[in-house]
Amino acid sequence: MVAAQQKVHDLFNSKVSDPKLVYEFNLFDKSVTQKLWSARYYYEKMSELDIRRFWEQYTTTNIQSADLRTSTTQSQGLNLERYCSHAHLLLDGFLVNSSSVLDTFAHEILTIYEFHQRPSKLYIGTIKKSLVRFHPNSKLGALLDKRLSRPWFIQFQCFRNCTTHVSLIGLDGVKVKYDHITGQVMGSKIRLPDDPYGRPFTYRKNIEATRYCKSILRNIETLVANAHESILADIRRSNNNIPVPII
Repeated sequence: MVAAQQKVHDLFNSKVSDPKLVYEFNLFDKSVTQKLWSARYYYEKMSELDIRRFWEQYTTTNIQSADLRTSTTQSQGLNLERYCSHAHLLLDGFLVNSSSVLDTFAHEILTIYEFHQRPSKLYIGTIKKSLVRFHPNSKLGALLDKRLSRPWFIQFQCFRNCTTHVSLIGLDGVKVKYDHITGQVMGSKIRLPDDPYGRPFTYRKNIEATRYCKSILRNIETLVANAHESILADIRRSNNNIPVPII
């Protein structure tokens, strides 16, 4: 837990007397930390994914029609289908948990600030709009309004939404690296589509999956840390009243 998040946690638990509200806050505060841990886990597993583990030995059975004799031959090859499926499993886990960090954080924000009206659907985008509407001078509202309008978040939402319906990692997105002398597999590069809504996928932007996940993880970690710092500033400005009243 980052320092600012810990301070918000300690302030909330020391100042709020409503046990139900305290329970709700602690539930979602812990969930933010858990989801961040899960996102890091899937990113690390993607970083460790080695295509050489998917080099397999195949057994082929041949039947001679004249006398129905059979013979078997063995060959080796790269199972790219299984590699792509495994890679997408990790990508999906990363995107789902990264998105959950922000939407769980939205639930935490709802316990920290007063609102005249609860959003009908609560996620990071709707809580941002509620902050701008009911706490127009809040540091947190200004921060979220700015950060969630940046290209990285807009692109992230597209990937997150599309991965629930289709696999974003396919054979055409994988480049295998071979040793030019021995022919052995040396590694691979997984590319994400330029536009997950476009069909067929194109790869002109050359979005490498692991680097992309690293960038998203860094942005989300920074956003959560900065957001808790903004919450502390809003609490101080409200004379340490929690939930932060509408002014």
